[in-house]
Amino acid sequence: MGGTVLSPAAIIMARQIGHAVIDAGCCLVTGGRKGAGQAASEGAAIACREHGIDISQHVIAFVPEGDAPDFDIGTVMQIGTDKVERRVALVCSTVGAIVIGGGKGTRSEVLIAVLEAIMDGYSLIPVSGTGGEADRICANIPPFADPLLDNPTPSLEKARAIVTAIQQRLYWYCDIDPVQAHYDWFESPSKDAVAKKMYRIRHKYF
Repeated sequence: MGGTVLSPAAIIMARQIGHAVIDAGCCLVTGGRKGAGQAASEGAAIACREHGIDISQHVIAFVPEGDAPDFDIGTVMQIGTDKVERRVALVCSTVGAIVIGGGKGTRSEVLIAVLEAIMDGYSLIPVSGTGGEADRICANIPPFADPLLDNPTPSLEKARAIVTAIQQRLYWYCDIDPVQAHYDWFESPSKDAVAKKMYRIRHKYF
């Protein structure tokens, strides 16, 4: 998940992450938008060709019903009647999220990831040096367990470390603690605007 407008360095990083996802024997799922989704899918498609595997089985884009992706790579699945339903489906269909850049839409996806972490466990890693929501999160959390992930310079080694961390399903790198969020959003008597939004999403989609 991430921004539709990225810096050149963030685009390189997204492509390397897409490549690393396939190298690890996993499937890449994106929201089908330009920017992070397209760059990651391009990297994943290159890796599929290198490994001689079917791109359509390993690179997937989730888009709302009646919508089309911004690019033509892999398989398109129309899921949900709007962006929120599509975001929920994307999170619920994956074991973890990699955040590359991003703005308000990505922030919404992060909040949905928190809900999934509360309900069923989930991994989330923001990619340092990619700007937007990813760097905002990185600035508000302790250093990563692996110092390589703190390095803002794009590299395939860094991409592989990120994917490995997601695969292990032990990592939650976000400035929102799911345990505290559970209390703040569902048990606290005083709810702010975000808590009320998450309450609505929880009861409609989870």
